[in-house]
Amino acid sequence: MGQLVKFTVGAKGQLIGKGFEIPFKPALVTPGVNTYNNQPKVPTAQSVRSVSNGLVYKDSAGEPIGAVLTFTKVGGSGTKTTTNLVTYTLEKK
Repeated sequence: MGQLVKFTVGAKGQLIGKGFEIPFKPALVTPGVNTYNNQPKVPTAQSVRSVSNGLVYKDSAGEPIGAVLTFTKVGGSGTKTTTNLVTYTLEKK
């Protein structure tokens, strides 16, 4: 808790951090929020097992003021399925 999470915005608008990269989804942009998601247009069985989502909130000047990053990993199969979900809420420092 209280740890810094550093990420950058790549050349294609993707969020890049240590151990993750989440593509920018310009079709899902709403005023004041940029949306990121690693799911392809046609999800596969493997892609739905490892989902990353992100929302970056902006002020009226378009500057980022906070973000929520969620990482989901599904393992196992059948009745032995496990789901790990981690959500980070980030504030501008």
